Amino acid sequence: MLGARRDANVVPGKNSPVYLSIDIDTIDPAFAPATGTPETGGWSTREIRTIIRGLEGINLAAADIVEVAPAYDTNAELTTVCHTTPSHPRFR
Repeated sequence: MLGARRDANVVPGKNSPVYLSIDIDTIDPAFAPATGTPETGGWSTREIRTIIRGLEGINLAAADIVEVAPAYDTNAELTTVCHTTPSHPRFR
């Protein structure tokens, strides 16, 4: 039991590098329609931003957003905006 308690206090990524990969399918298609498998009830862009900001203090070495299918995007390029926003300097 002592080992479990000790491990519960460990913050992953505090000392070792972390690679973050987000599948575009986790975002609601109302915000990111450019996916081959749209699923309703996903996160909003606000929720994704909150999650990314919550990673402060994590040794984030690299990140990507996968499964983006530009052919399915709208003329407004909603997914492109959603996809590139986390890399904007104000979210670093």
